[in-house]
Amino acid sequence: LTKLILRSPAIIGLNYTNSISPTLESLRHLLNITEEGIEPDGTVAALSKLVVKCPTILTLNYERNLLPTCASLQKHLRLTPLELQRMLKKHPVLMGLSYPANLRPTLLYLQQRLTLTTTELRRIILRQPSILDLNIESNLSPTLTAITQELNLSANETRRVVIRNPSILTLSFTCNIQPTLHNLQDSLCLSDGELKRLVVCQPSLLSLNFETNVKPKLKWLRNTFKLNTTHLKLLILKESVMLSSSLEKALIPNVEFYKTHCFPQFTNDPTNIDGSLALAHMIRQPRQLTISHARLLNRTQMFEEVGIPLECLWGKAAFTDEKLEEWMNKVVGWNGNEHSTITGCDTIPENGQDPLEKAHDSEAQQNSSNLETLQELSNQFRDLDIPLHYLWDKTGYSPVELHQWMDDYVARKTLRSERLEASILAR
Repeated sequence: LTKLILRSPAIIGLNYTNSISPTLESLRHLLNITEEGIEPDGTVAALSKLVVKCPTILTLNYERNLLPTCASLQKHLRLTPLELQRMLKKHPVLMGLSYPANLRPTLLYLQQRLTLTTTELRRIILRQPSILDLNIESNLSPTLTAITQELNLSANETRRVVIRNPSILTLSFTCNIQPTLHNLQDSLCLSDGELKRLVVCQPSLLSLNFETNVKPKLKWLRNTFKLNTTHLKLLILKESVMLSSSLEKALIPNVEFYKTHCFPQFTNDPTNIDGSLALAHMIRQPRQLTISHARLLNRTQMFEEVGIPLECLWGKAAFTDEKLEEWMNKVVGWNGNEHSTITGCDTIPENGQDPLEKAHDSEAQQNSSNLETLQELSNQFRDLDIPLHYLWDKTGYSPVELHQWMDDYVARKTLRSERLEASILAR
């Protein structure tokens, strides 16, 4: 209450019954705030938080000020009622702004400056509604100009960067964006062209604090994978998404997971010092490390339920959930919502019917007849020291084609070993 009065002293002079209470009730209906979550004092929690964020809305007339502003904003951006409600709950300050004097000029400026369609403008504002609270002359225009000039961006490149990361418009170029750019360029020895390419590919980098976010990731990548500055630069230019991934919730736990579950063939290798062989294999496909660890664990459970070896998880980070499920159904060899293990079901359902006796659809039956079981293939791959993640795109191979591929792999591996040995002896 103290914070509320300090931020908007005019509230003290309002009559609660005739002014404040009707406004609160109207806002509750407008924003679809239900009676759930009522605080001990009888106020609605969500509404309380909204008013604390923007106490000035209590001083405005609902019919003459708040409602027209919301209606005009909804019409301009073609928002659904639900989208409007979510946006205003996220940034209630918008309700206290004048549409003709504040909101409309800002919307028109953004649309004209960045050549945005109404859909693109709508998407930007929904993601970062606080943009509409910024002054054009003192905030938006200087920031856009500075970013464009600093990175030598074309109009279309500036447009793409803002669409993908609208939050940069709310940041100070001098205090936030410019230091990140300079530190990133110095740390990786990037040319101006390489820095520009990096930002255009991954605009979220502009919102990251270099010291607390980017620098620790660069240090971890350098130390974990034993990379020099040149190799680190090439890695980031190839997979810039790594700098936007969480170190604690993705990169670090994923490396440990993959090392343990997806590269067991290196565990007993005497040359595998500190897991270096597995790490060398991982860094060849760095994007696999960027998947959320929670999502990776969820996929682990899916694999275990149908009996697919966890080694096959490697190489699937870019798969959507739908694509992964489709791949799993293809590997299992039959389309059933009921999970059966690859090696043959040891359990019988309550109705006494063996799952393997169920009728498969024609496509799955054909796949099953043309392929050996995944477990048998897994054993053969392990015997030949072939990483199991190579199985992921072999589900359409006939037995002859698959064995030919395996022979070629072993031959290539043997040739590489012989060349390496010859090179060592020559030295």
